[in-house]
Amino acid sequence: MRPYGRFTERRPTFENVSPSMLQIVLSACFNYKLQDDDVIIDAKSSQVGLRPLLLQNKRRRRRKKMPCLYISTNVSLDGVDVDPIFADATRAVAQIIGRPEHLVMVILKGSVAISFNGNKEPAAYAEIVSMGGINREVKRKLIATIGFILQARLCIRKERFFLKVYDTTAGQAKAASKL
Repeated sequence: MRPYGRFTERRPTFENVSPSMLQIVLSACFNYKLQDDDVIIDAKSSQVGLRPLLLQNKRRRRRKKMPCLYISTNVSLDGVDVDPIFADATRAVAQIIGRPEHLVMVILKGSVAISFNGNKEPAAYAEIVSMGGINREVKRKLIATIGFILQARLCIRKERFFLKVYDTTAGQAKAASKL
């Protein structure tokens, strides 16, 4: 027991409250609908009312993986219809990484000075940056699929294409495993 306000009283907790009773309190006081996988941590009372601290389900707390594909090529894009390239690349990245298409960004830059294997034949360099969702199998699929798109749309042979894959959360996972 600790002093609270003018009187000594016990602070309310939700340890032994059923989920249905908690839902009634939350909906009545705070217009909040309890989700199936919400976990109750603690509750505090205040002069305004009861404010439960909820650890929201992981899907709502987790940052969204918003991949960005940046393609540079020495092929001139003047007169080339780039819309199919954007559509194919967006669809491929979204399907392989497992994110909705509206979260995928594709940047295509043409007429870049690129020398590959000592000559200036059509070549491309691409980077993909994602916040999670990258593993060895995903890397292989990305390289094969984007290489195929560039070969089909811009006539860049797969041997003259380099893809750098970068996962921004990879370092965080390693650091967390050391703790």
